[in-house]
Amino acid sequence: MLAGVDWITISIDGLNENYENVRKPLKFLDTLQKIKNIKAIKEKNNSNKPVIKVQGIWPAIKENPEAYYNTFEPYVDGIAFNPLIDYLDKDEDIIYDEDFSCPQHYQRIIIAVDGYAMMCSNDQKGLEIVGDANNQTIYEIWHGEKLKRMRNIHKKQCGFKEIPVCKNCYLPRLTEDSETAEVNGRKFIIKNYVNRKQEIGQ
Repeated sequence: MLAGVDWITISIDGLNENYENVRKPLKFLDTLQKIKNIKAIKEKNNSNKPVIKVQGIWPAIKENPEAYYNTFEPYVDGIAFNPLIDYLDKDEDIIYDEDFSCPQHYQRIIIAVDGYAMMCSNDQKGLEIVGDANNQTIYEIWHGEKLKRMRNIHKKQCGFKEIPVCKNCYLPRLTEDSETAEVNGRKFIIKNYVNRKQEIGQ
């Protein structure tokens, strides 16, 4: 907080045993206490920052999304969930949104601890390096030829398919309204990826 952090997102996949199975060896009550501690620190310092967002994967909370929401709502600024992505890189029959246009290259720069700038936040393996903060300024990376090339490829219809990282990314995958849920009287639609199992571990 004192360093000026604006936003922290914490992945908490489920409650109690569900969380501990997904996030082994972490313990749910320990994580919940840390969330409460952050809230107390912010209140003590009369600070709105950092914004704290909690998110989970839908399969881990679908049995009782209301309990998930009500557990964290008193302590955080935002609560969200996502469909289960292909984190094991096993999906083969991927259906894409053919009109997809990626905003990542216009929103942010991701710089790893070693100083290398990755193409986007979803290039977790660093396969497309667009700069090096050890010897370039952020301005130079942002306006550099490598990032310009990525933007130009993405301007083309289905251009994302030309870049392996993007082709395997979850963002351009087609979604469908496949489920509904309710939290505290509010109904909402669950969008899941087409041809993507929503079972943890698959």
